[in-house]
Amino acid sequence: MRKLRDQFILSHILPFLLVMPIAGLVILYLVEAQVLLGDLSADLEARASLIAEAVALQPELLADRPAAEQFAREAALRAGAQVYLLDPAGNVVAAAPAPAEPPDSGLVAESLAAPEGTRVKVSYTIAGQEGEAIAVVDINEQIVGLIGVRESITGLADSFSPLRRLVLLTIILGMAAGALIGYRLAGKMAQPISRTVNAVEQIAAGTTTSPLPDEGPLELRRLAEAVNTLAARLQSLEEMRRRSLANIVHELGRPLGAMKAAVQVLRGPSGEDAAVREELLGGVEHELSGMEPLLNDLLQLHAEAGGERRLDRRVVNLSEWLNEVLPPWREAVTAAGLDWVADIPPDLPEASIDAPRMAQVVGNLLSNAVKYTTSGGVAVFATADDREVKISVADTGPGIAPGEQGRVFEPFYRGTTPQRTTEGLGVGLAIARGLAEAHGGRITLESAPGRGSVFTVYLPRAGR
Repeated sequence: MRKLRDQFILSHILPFLLVMPIAGLVILYLVEAQVLLGDLSADLEARASLIAEAVALQPELLADRPAAEQFAREAALRAGAQVYLLDPAGNVVAAAPAPAEPPDSGLVAESLAAPEGTRVKVSYTIAGQEGEAIAVVDINEQIVGLIGVRESITGLADSFSPLRRLVLLTIILGMAAGALIGYRLAGKMAQPISRTVNAVEQIAAGTTTSPLPDEGPLELRRLAEAVNTLAARLQSLEEMRRRSLANIVHELGRPLGAMKAAVQVLRGPSGEDAAVREELLGGVEHELSGMEPLLNDLLQLHAEAGGERRLDRRVVNLSEWLNEVLPPWREAVTAAGLDWVADIPPDLPEASIDAPRMAQVVGNLLSNAVKYTTSGGVAVFATADDREVKISVADTGPGIAPGEQGRVFEPFYRGTTPQRTTEGLGVGLAIARGLAEAHGGRITLESAPGRGSVFTVYLPRAGR
C-alpha cells in the first residue's frame, strides 16, 4: 500500500468492509428478532390458547392416552407446529410429532404457579430460532392439564435469505463501486502529483522545466503554484549568478587590464622617464582606489549572507548628520548637469544608527538617482512623526516598471531601464535595504515608467 492509488482504493472499500456488514447484520437482527419473533410470539400464544380451550371442552382426553395422541396429531397438523399435552403434574401425556427435547421446565413451572394467561418463550440464536407457548387447561378454577405449542422458526427465518443476499450483494457492489471510484480519483490525483515530482527532480538536476498546469483540487493547485514559484525563483537566481559573474568580470577586468598595461610600460624603456612613471603610477593608484568600493560591496554582501554584520550604533542628531552627508552628493549631482534640491528640517529627532553605514545607504540611493537620471534633477527631503523618521531620495529618471520594482533590491540585478553609466555591480540597493533592516527600518519604492522614482528610508526614532 505504498502507492497513492492503492490507498485511495482501500479508503473507498473500507466503509463497505466495516460499516456495511455491521449495518446489514443489525438490520437483519431487527427485522428477524423484533418483527418476526414478535409476531411469532403472539401467534404461538393464540394457538396455545385455542387448543387449551378445545381440550377444556373434552377434559377426558388427558386420561385417555390414545385419544390424547390422536388429538395432538390433529392439532399439530392444523397448527403447523409441535403440540403436546401435559397432566397437572407437568408430565407429557401425548405429543405430536415426537419431541426431540422435553417441554421447557421453567415455562411449565411458571404456568402451574400462576395459571392466568399463556406463557411464551422465544429464543433467537445463530443456530436457529424457536418459540414455545404453554397454556393452562382449567375447569372451575381447577388445573386439569397443560397445552404446549412449540415451533422452530428456522424455516420462517430462511424466508429472509433474499434479504441477506441483497445485503451481501449491496456490499459487494459497493466495494466494486468504491474500488472503481477510488481508482479514478487516485488516477486524477496521481497524475498531477507525478508531474510535480518529475518537475522537482528536474529542478534538482538543474534542468529547465515548463510551468505546471493549474488544475486539480485546491491543495494540488497550491502545490503546483509553489513548485512553479520555486522554479522561477531558482531560474532567477541562476540568471543573477551569471549576471553577477559577468558584472564582476567587467568591473574588475577593465582596471586590471589598465594596470597590466601600465606595468608593461614601466618595465620598458619608457618606464625610465620620471614623468611617464609618475603618470602611470598615478593611474594605477586611481584604478586601485576605484576598485575599493566594489570590493567593499562584495565584502558587505558576504557578511550579510553569513550573518556577520556588526553595527556600531550611537544616538545621532539626524539634521546635523544629513547636513554632513549630503554636500559631496550635491557636488556630484550638479557636476552631472542636474538640479539639486534638499529639504532637511533643522528639528529632526535623534535616532540610534551606525552613522557610516547609514551614510552608505543614503549614498547608494543618491548614486542610483544620479546614474539613472539624464535630465531634471535629484531631491532629498526628510520628515518625522511620532514613531519614525523618513528620508526620501527622488529623481526624474525613466522610472521603474511595476514588474521590476520587487527585483531592484536583489543583488546584481540591473534591470532593463536605460542608464547614464554601466558602472557598478548592481548591489547598491540590496546593501541599502539590508542595512536599513539591520537598523530596524525599511526601504520603500514609489515609481512608474516616465515619472521617476522615490526611494524612502524609514528609521525608528531613538527610544522606539
